Amino acid sequence: MKLRHKLLSLSAALLMATTQAGAIIYSDLQGYGWASNYIYDVTNKQIIAGYPDKTFKPGNSVTRIESLVMMANLFPKADIDKIYAEKEPVYRESMIKNDIDKWARPYVIFALEKGIIPNTPEMIRALVDVKTKKPIIAMRYEVSVFLVRTLGLLNELNNSAKLDYKDTKDILTQAVPFIELLQRKGVLSKKGDGKGYFNPNKGITRAETAVMISNAYKYSPKAKGTSTVSPTTPTAPQVNTQVVEGTIQLITLADSNITISAKDSKGNTNNYTVNKNNLVVNLDGAQVNINNLKVGQTAKFTLTNGVLSKVDMTSVQERFSGKLLTLDSANKTMTLELADNKQIKAFLFNDTSKLYLNDKEVKPESLPLNNPIEVYAINNVIVKAAETQTIGNAQGEVLDFIDNLITVQTADGKKSYKINSNTKIIRNGRTLTNIYQIAIGDKANIKYNNDTAEEVSIETSREKYYGVVIKSIELNTGYNKILVGDRDGNEHSFTINSDSSIRINDKKSSVYDLKLGYEVDLYTDGGLVEELISKGEFKQATISGEIIFIDTIDKYIDITTSKGEKLRINYNNDTKTEKLSNSTSMDPRNLFKGDKISVIGVMNGGNLQATMIIADIK
Repeated sequence: MKLRHKLLSLSAALLMATTQAGAIIYSDLQGYGWASNYIYDVTNKQIIAGYPDKTFKPGNSVTRIESLVMMANLFPKADIDKIYAEKEPVYRESMIKNDIDKWARPYVIFALEKGIIPNTPEMIRALVDVKTKKPIIAMRYEVSVFLVRTLGLLNELNNSAKLDYKDTKDILTQAVPFIELLQRKGVLSKKGDGKGYFNPNKGITRAETAVMISNAYKYSPKAKGTSTVSPTTPTAPQVNTQVVEGTIQLITLADSNITISAKDSKGNTNNYTVNKNNLVVNLDGAQVNINNLKVGQTAKFTLTNGVLSKVDMTSVQERFSGKLLTLDSANKTMTLELADNKQIKAFLFNDTSKLYLNDKEVKPESLPLNNPIEVYAINNVIVKAAETQTIGNAQGEVLDFIDNLITVQTADGKKSYKINSNTKIIRNGRTLTNIYQIAIGDKANIKYNNDTAEEVSIETSREKYYGVVIKSIELNTGYNKILVGDRDGNEHSFTINSDSSIRINDKKSSVYDLKLGYEVDLYTDGGLVEELISKGEFKQATISGEIIFIDTIDKYIDITTSKGEKLRINYNNDTKTEKLSNSTSMDPRNLFKGDKISVIGVMNGGNLQATMIIADIK
């Protein structure tokens, strides 16, 4: 009963738009000041009504069916009634099968007949969820398309239109001209939601729909006071006509007759036999040869006095995204690796197929392989295909690399590029056999195609770094990274590989013998360490800062340094602690948050092991 009550309330709210609205004040428009004038406007014009409890529910989402009711209300009510009276028998079975409520059927049938939505079984099925039996919510981009069709403005569409919303990439390509037209007509704002977003795939609310329809009303048939339905005139008695939808299972030609076997929505198979010269076959509204009939095609079969007289078929254009694998210009075929499931799919193209590379129409042989491509096809025959290729150069310092990826710091930020077996790697004019022969810190020039590096070229110079201190060591498979700090406070990253020479106290050593805090001399070639020499001594550092936390049990102090960085100071019983004012010894337990200290010690694992703490306190 509760569900039935909700449905009755909803139908009442929509159907009230066809009755006198009266002077009504809604009680729930708080926070919707931006939309209130528009809401009252469409209420007074009897397009969108409120609810019996004097609410409008401005934040509620609009379903596809509700949006069609609103669109239909932009026409004279007599037009809706006339079309419903004439066409209801044709659609009755489809309305029942697809759970379209009785109150909504006049408006849905009107929308189908007027071309507001495609007149296809797929579209009717898309109005109500098959599993939940609930109406499906309308997206913002869908309502934009419905509205343009409602207003009869299709001839004003600009198919090369562009949008400047921050989320334009999320808008269905076919919907862009419709949205741009509504911008030109003052129906939609070019600023979107105030933050620059259109939110195309977000459900549209009643308040948002009210604003759009109020802005668009002046273009509507209702505003112009014109009927779009021809007046009924007396006609001769009509012959008995029946339309049946089905899927072609078998086609048989015998002499001058053709027999078509088709399965309807109930699973029943119907056989139609007719003289092929008396059969009209339409594809997308245009008459075609009977050879265009194909098994598996869904069609509408028109029977005149029980005899098949016409077959209407609609082409279904599908969109595929993937990577172009092969292209055969002679046989006019191409194959894609589909992005969603990695399956390989073949397509045909012909002289009418439109092929684009970076938005420029090109010949088939101009499309490079292994690039992203969008394909729109009907029955696997390409209508149009658009490939994107981004070729360029990137310069920067190598930050990281693995078997199949290299990351560099460019002037525009961090950039990563894929490495494959075809990537050419050059260092100082010499072609390398693998990526691990380059180094962190190398200056690289990368020639890329989309996100893949075609060539990595590195030119290096030899440098010397004396008295630098090891701040971190990172061990990896194939190479190791070392971070050192110089006397000016600068940090440098280098790569140590199997060719690097390491000597500690004049003994040949390995990277595993290095310790944080060691003072070392480095001889480098670009970002690669050729030789590292150390006496195995730790470098003392002096750091000043303000105490932000002290733990006298585990013996550590957290400070904020003069550079604004956080650092942990570890101390022990051998650590000397003095007052700056008189150089007298003091107990670390007398240090507190906010005290300023200077610490002398050795960096170890990112922390400072203190040998002396000097406190600037009285």
